[in-house]
Amino acid sequence: MRRRNTSLPTPVSIRGRARIRLDGRTYWLGEFGSPEARRLEDRIVGAWLAAGRKLPEGFDPLASAGPPAPGPTPPAVAVAAAPPPPALPPAAGDDITVGELCQRWIAWIKAERLTHGQDTSLLAGARQAVYALRRHWAMRASQFGPRALAEVRVALANEPVRVVSRKRKAKTETPNTSARKPPKPTKPPRYRSRNTVVDTIGRVRQLFRWAVSRELVAPDRVHALASLEPLLPGQTRAVERPPVRPVPDDVFEATLAKLPPVMADLLRVCRLTGSRPGEVCKMTTRHIDMRGEVWVYSPPEHKNAWRRHDRNVAIGPRAQAVLRRYIGNRSLDAPLFSPRESEVARGRKPGRHHRDFYDDCQVCRAVVRACEKHGIQRWTPYQLRHARLEEVRDHFGLDHAQAVGGHKHARVTEVYASVNRRKAQEVARQSG
Repeated sequence: MRRRNTSLPTPVSIRGRARIRLDGRTYWLGEFGSPEARRLEDRIVGAWLAAGRKLPEGFDPLASAGPPAPGPTPPAVAVAAAPPPPALPPAAGDDITVGELCQRWIAWIKAERLTHGQDTSLLAGARQAVYALRRHWAMRASQFGPRALAEVRVALANEPVRVVSRKRKAKTETPNTSARKPPKPTKPPRYRSRNTVVDTIGRVRQLFRWAVSRELVAPDRVHALASLEPLLPGQTRAVERPPVRPVPDDVFEATLAKLPPVMADLLRVCRLTGSRPGEVCKMTTRHIDMRGEVWVYSPPEHKNAWRRHDRNVAIGPRAQAVLRRYIGNRSLDAPLFSPRESEVARGRKPGRHHRDFYDDCQVCRAVVRACEKHGIQRWTPYQLRHARLEEVRDHFGLDHAQAVGGHKHARVTEVYASVNRRKAQEVARQSG
């Protein structure tokens, strides 16, 4: 049985102009991301959904959308003359569907909540919530309540994760059947963690709070969804992930020996400063204050920049010795750790896919693959921050660990730097 396509059409940007295609028709909406383009997009997609995922005969919203935006606009595909289009149902109130609500939410995030045009965690979480709601897109938003939300949660917890792999070219079969490799064993299904399920359900509630603020649904929907009891361990197939622990130093050093030198130095800086990997990946000379015995790195973009929090990373002598190898004759805005320079240093020619800076996902993949290939205990770069903050707390105290981590509240630091069990053992040995 062929799977039904439940995706919603979205416009694309063509030289700054928004274009959408439906049923073989092309519509130019105006400037990409503008309110006029979003209104016209809602009108077209709303008509498409209301007519059973097909445009009505003679439907032409361009005729009633007003004059086009200034600038060179490509001509729209001609639509045959027909009687006036039928009146569309209102796009708000009790008639709006969950799918239309998701579409407007994603469009609002892309227009209002992106940082320098780059994807954020809000957009990634919103996409996960929209995908989780795919079976309820046709439902009226006014009818989506705790029972429907519970169905979404059960599906997230009990359905295995879809693994998307790259398609490789099929190799020609070997004539000798005895030389064929045995088929690879099928991997057991992977299920989402309970934290992932809880976060996704929270994003669904966030979607309806946003809809209430735009007067698209009634306020009672938010209170109704909040009444759903929390998901407890063991109720579903959701996996309980162990808490994140610091990476041992011997495992860390063994992994660095299997990585390219540039990436290994990047991870050393993360370990010595307690910075997030994303902060070190885009480190440049311009944002490092080298006056004084201790350098101070102030990343222009960081996790809590939207909260107006300052982020200052103290760089000591050991981390400075690593960075001095890369500062040299380099422009102020050039990233210190470059994949292209790493390939050149290894005697390779950088390809088109090699950028001028690493990203945290790329570094994490390299670490995990190196551990799996050489039989090393698996860890991720974010465990380096846990290791550094726990080390600082053991030697200097919680206040110093809070300052190194850049946390505004000490309770956040306690998540990274847990209480050392050795202290309890020392007390038990002396006075227990």
